[in-house]
Amino acid sequence: MAIDAAQAAKHDWENTPWDERAAIMARIAEMLATKYRARINAATMLGQSKNCFQAEIDSACETIDFFRYNNHYASKLYAEQPASANDQLNRTEYRPLEGFVFAITPFNFTSIASNLNMTPALMGNTTIWKPSTTALLSNYTDMRIFMEAGLPAGVVNFLPGKGSVISGVALKDKNFNAIHFTGSTATFKSLWKTTGQNLDMSWVRPAARTSSSSTTAPTRKRWPWPSCVAPSNTKARSAPPPRVPTSPLRCGTT
Repeated sequence: MAIDAAQAAKHDWENTPWDERAAIMARIAEMLATKYRARINAATMLGQSKNCFQAEIDSACETIDFFRYNNHYASKLYAEQPASANDQLNRTEYRPLEGFVFAITPFNFTSIASNLNMTPALMGNTTIWKPSTTALLSNYTDMRIFMEAGLPAGVVNFLPGKGSVISGVALKDKNFNAIHFTGSTATFKSLWKTTGQNLDMSWVRPAARTSSSSTTAPTRKRWPWPSCVAPSNTKARSAPPPRVPTSPLRCGTT
């Protein structure tokens, strides 16, 4: 059901202008900095046995920084384009992965749990979130904040449970495309091994395309879009995006 929800949400989310996705991230950062700062710190203290100082550094400060810095760096990434001569126009179009990202998050940092999901989401991906069983309270609190901030249903799918059971389904699904993981070396090796065994079952596509338009006859064929992922708004998404301010954003401001 979580995979189906991620795939159902994918088309609309990846075609949402990137600055609108960034606006949601900025709103989450502001909510964590103000309205829900005490609550997310308390959830981290209660669920992960951190003291107030440790929780403030992790679940408040670092999580807020992740959201704001990610917006800044995304703006720099999207603005990065190849040089063009007078008789040509070179451009790079950035697009998300074809399937879902499987985010497996750790017990020790609330900020990492948030970042492993929301960074892929900022770039237009959808995720299946398998939280640590010993960090459920803070992770669930974060998920509720994401939803209140306007993250569409299905973009991040919060799925607590036994890791081996969830991985056993997710890693074999044809729509599985990437793992975003922080945890033990042993778990990583197990995930890596299983992924390699199922490599032929997953979608493998390049994450970006570079094309060139020239006033002279082309010397080689353009790389074609796979028929299953041809974008409906290529022209709209190819335009240079607006830059996100580096200063903290507040809700209701432009």
